[in-house]
Amino acid sequence: MAEKKEENVEITLLGEEENKNILEKILKSKAKIKFKDFRILAGDVEVIFPSFHAQKALLEKSAGKEKAILEQLMKGGGAMTIEDFEVRGEELEVTVPSFVQQIITAGLGGGMGMRGAYSVGAIEKMLEFKFDVSKITEKYPMQISEVTLGATRTEGGSRESVVQIGGETTMPFYFFEGAQKNKSVISNDVFDMPAGVPKVVRDRFKIDNKTDKEIMADAGEWAKFRVEKSHAKVVTIHLISTDPNVKDASVQDAMKTIAHILQSVKVPVVVGGSGNPVKDPLIFKEAAEMFAGERLLFSTISGDMEFEDVSKACVRYGHNVGTLVSMNPDDMRRLNSSILKAGLPRNQLIMDPFTAGVGYGIEYSISSLERCRLAGLLGEKSLAVPIISATSNVWAAREAWKKNEEWGPREQRGPLYESATGLVALLCGANIFYSLDVLAIEVLNRIIDYTHELSEKSEEGKDKEKRKNNYLSWINA
Repeated sequence: MAEKKEENVEITLLGEEENKNILEKILKSKAKIKFKDFRILAGDVEVIFPSFHAQKALLEKSAGKEKAILEQLMKGGGAMTIEDFEVRGEELEVTVPSFVQQIITAGLGGGMGMRGAYSVGAIEKMLEFKFDVSKITEKYPMQISEVTLGATRTEGGSRESVVQIGGETTMPFYFFEGAQKNKSVISNDVFDMPAGVPKVVRDRFKIDNKTDKEIMADAGEWAKFRVEKSHAKVVTIHLISTDPNVKDASVQDAMKTIAHILQSVKVPVVVGGSGNPVKDPLIFKEAAEMFAGERLLFSTISGDMEFEDVSKACVRYGHNVGTLVSMNPDDMRRLNSSILKAGLPRNQLIMDPFTAGVGYGIEYSISSLERCRLAGLLGEKSLAVPIISATSNVWAAREAWKKNEEWGPREQRGPLYESATGLVALLCGANIFYSLDVLAIEVLNRIIDYTHELSEKSEEGKDKEKRKNNYLSWINA
C-alpha cells in the first residue's frame, strides 16, 4: 500500500495582527482535535469562552500586552470573532488548550458559532466528499409477497382491471436499497345501509342530481359514486347490516349485496364483514364459493374467529384473506402462521396490524407496522405480506367530526385528520387503505402518486454513472 503523503494544513486567521498572534498561540497548545475531509467557509466565526473558569485560566497563562488584549476581547460577551474564516484540508489538526478544548470540539455549533454560511452554495462546498451509498445499504433475505386483487374475464372473473400490491424488497422509501414495486392503493368505503357517516362527510356525497341520501340508500349507487367521483381503483363493501346487533341481515342478503356491487362497478372489490366473530366467517365462506374466480379480498379475519373453512374456500376458489390484530406483531405472527398452515398461499394473504388515529395511539401503530414489515423482510414468512390500513376508522374520534370553533373548521379538519393518519401509515409501509372522506382520499392519492414518482426516478438513475446523486435536494426542495 502506498504511504500516505503528509500535507501541511494552513489556517489563515484574518483580522488585526495582534489578535492573530494571540489566536495562533491558543491553537498551538497541547490538546488536539482532528477533522478528516474537512472544509468550512463562513463570513465570520465566533469563538466563545462561556465559562468564567475558562476565561480565568486563559488569562493566567498570559501576561503583559497579550493579557490586556485578551481581557479586552472577553469584555461584554466572552467571545472573539474571526472574519472571513476559511479552513480546508484533507486532514485538519486543530490544537487548543485543554480547558477550552470542549468549547471548540462542540464543533462549530456550541463552542464555535457560525454565521453567514447557511446558503446552499456554502453547504455544497462544505460537503465536497464522495459518498458511497453501497456501504450503508442492506440486502434483505425475503421479499414481501405480491397480492393481486380482482380478476378479468380472461382470468375467470368479471373485472375490467386488477390491482397488485406488495412486492417490496426494502423498508418504505429506502430508494437507495430497493424499489417499491407496486403503488399503494386506496379502497373507497361503501356500506350496505345508510350508516352513521358524519355530516361533514355526507355533504360531499353528491354527483349529478343525486343527493347524499339517494347515494347512500343504494350500495350500488354508492359504489358508482366512488368510481366516478373519487376514481376509485378498489371498492370496499362493509356488510354492517349483517351484525346480529344491528339488523341481523341474512347470509343470503349479504350475497345479494355483493352481487349488486359487482354488477355496479368493474373494479376489484373488498368484502368487509360486520366484525361479528360468528357471522363473518359464514358470509366469507359462502361468498368465496358463490363468486368463485373474482379474486375478492375478505376483510377481516381476527383471532377469535373460526377461519379454517374460510381459508380452504379461498384456496379452492382463488380469493384473498385479510387478517386483523390490534397493534401486536406477535399475535399477528401467530394468526398469520395458522392461516398459512391451513393452506392459504402467502400471495393471497394481507394483514391489518391496526392503524390508530392521530392522538389516539398512532405511535403504537407506527411501532407495530414497522416491526411487522421489518420482520417480514428479515425472513418471517408470516409477516412478509402486504399491509392494510383502515384509516376511515379515525372518524370515530370526535376531533375528526365534532363542531368546535377552537379546533378550526371541521370541513377541513376532518379530511386532514384522515389523510394525515393515512400518510403516517404510508410511511410505515401500508399497501392498501380503507378510506371514507372524498377530500381525504384525494389528498392521500396525491401523496401516493408523488412518492411513487420518486421511486420511479430513483430506479431510472440507478444504472447511469453520469447521473449525480442529489443528496442535497432536501435543502432547496
